[in-house]
Amino acid sequence: MEYKTYLFDFDYTLADSSRGIVICFRNVLTRHGHTDITDESIKRTIGKTLEDSFSILTGITDKNTLISYKKEYVKEADIHMTANTKFFPETVAVLKALKKRGAQIGIISTKYRYRIHEMVDQHFPNKFFDIIIGGEDVKKAKPSPQGLLKALRCLHRKKKDTLYIGDSIIDAQTALLAGVDFVGVLNGMTTREELAEYRHRQILPDLTLLPLINKETTPPLLQRLVSHKALIYYRLLHQKQIRGKKELPKDQQPHTCKNCRKTFQGNFCPDCGQTQNTPRFTIRNAFQNILSGFFNIDNGFSRNLLEFLYRPGYMIRDYIDGKRVHYFKPFQSLFVLAALYIMFVQLIDPEALKNRDKENKETPTYEQLIDNIKEQKEYAIKDSARIYLGQSLLYADSARIADTDITMEDKINVKLKDKPDNTRTATDDNDDIVDDLTEAGIAVGVALDEYKENFLSENKYISAVYNLMRSWIHGNKAFSILLLLPVFTLASRWSFRKSLVGHRFNLTEQFFAQVYIACQILWISLLILPFTREAHLNDIFDLSYEAIFLLFVWDYRQLFNLSWWKSFKRTTVMFCYCALIMLLAATLFITLLATIAYLR
Repeated sequence: MEYKTYLFDFDYTLADSSRGIVICFRNVLTRHGHTDITDESIKRTIGKTLEDSFSILTGITDKNTLISYKKEYVKEADIHMTANTKFFPETVAVLKALKKRGAQIGIISTKYRYRIHEMVDQHFPNKFFDIIIGGEDVKKAKPSPQGLLKALRCLHRKKKDTLYIGDSIIDAQTALLAGVDFVGVLNGMTTREELAEYRHRQILPDLTLLPLINKETTPPLLQRLVSHKALIYYRLLHQKQIRGKKELPKDQQPHTCKNCRKTFQGNFCPDCGQTQNTPRFTIRNAFQNILSGFFNIDNGFSRNLLEFLYRPGYMIRDYIDGKRVHYFKPFQSLFVLAALYIMFVQLIDPEALKNRDKENKETPTYEQLIDNIKEQKEYAIKDSARIYLGQSLLYADSARIADTDITMEDKINVKLKDKPDNTRTATDDNDDIVDDLTEAGIAVGVALDEYKENFLSENKYISAVYNLMRSWIHGNKAFSILLLLPVFTLASRWSFRKSLVGHRFNLTEQFFAQVYIACQILWISLLILPFTREAHLNDIFDLSYEAIFLLFVWDYRQLFNLSWWKSFKRTTVMFCYCALIMLLAATLFITLLATIAYLR
């Protein structure tokens, strides 16, 4: 479920006012002889009250002195603050997106309210923010929850429907004391590790992904059916699905690269890129080397396979958003999985390969048979063999002539005889119309078959290419999937273009997402193969249509951050689009063939 109210800190959360703050502090401190204070020390006090900031920076505790410093700061801020404050690049777009979906927006800050208005009024229309609470509106500054609770009272909102977003430990403490959910952003001077010590929903590098964060709710049915301990594990799993695998912390110990002998700190050598963890060969990494040699597989492939099973949509979104170093590329994954699938089929269901080979064998045409006999006759040595092949050539040519003498009407009658009697015998006008349309459709089909046979027989090169492509597509699972993916890409683009995440993806990114989903379906097909012991090599996917549909619903729910119901509806629309696209493509293809036949 989505939050109804979003309350923000201002400095280092919505806007970068550090330059103006440093200038104002620097002028006041220099005036009083405090010249040894660094800019970074000043920035670390952002978010605190002015009295606390000056006390931390100077060590002064006298209340009157701190008040006089504060007054001087305010005068400096009137000159320098607004001109040296700017919103972060993503701020305006994120706030407008939240407002568009009906959320209430507010600001809770220690900065004076009029100073905040000077900035926001330049970029947002009047009354865009539902509430702005500044330092003068409360008796106690943050981390006291007074300002946050006052905003909830004025907006008539409950704590469970509210999300507070800030950049510092003070903001995290404020949300904790107020009893509302908290999201940290890393725009300021506070590190991820410092924020992680406090209760939080997410810690984001910036505000870009904020609209994707929903309330952590448990379905009511799940609450009734499972225990409290199981619900805790469910929430932990959900958090792990969103976050994925944590990055390894930077190793601060000095290492010597075994490849170029450079001494460095960190996980990788800055000169040659080799990892600092280069162990001796064991059976495990020797097996990885063998797989890498055959398939160019690295650890990213195993990570793909694992995350396909519990966080496929989040994994795809991470890859599209730029987290690619730990993942195996989509097209490589598809071809490797297709190869592994065929290998497992050969071990578990070899009959499927034999049946496919039988289906691929076609009855040769008269032209192919005649050419084959002529070639054998040309290289025959014995006269008896030449005489026998000459008679075979006459028989084959006679059979070809006899077969071409069958008229169009005869072929239509043969087709109609294959139809059930209830479709051929008409007793009323409506049935007559249906029979006429059926006969016309069969006539078109026969004409197209004749045109295809004649065209291919007259063009030997095109015929060879056609047969090669047909046999390749029929037997190459990965290539068959790739031919279908553009249809899913267009349908997905049209179906999810209005979602908050979907509109950010272009067609190429949508195509990569479809490749990964196809990899997931292949991987699950491979996993269930030992249990079903039956392969469907001539089908694009082994899974049932219902299972494939449910996988798409699950993947799209994670990828586009939707509820189950919205994902179900939009996936249904996507499959309807797929049917329309394929119908349109078939219509255009038939029209093109008919036009060529007419022009000839």
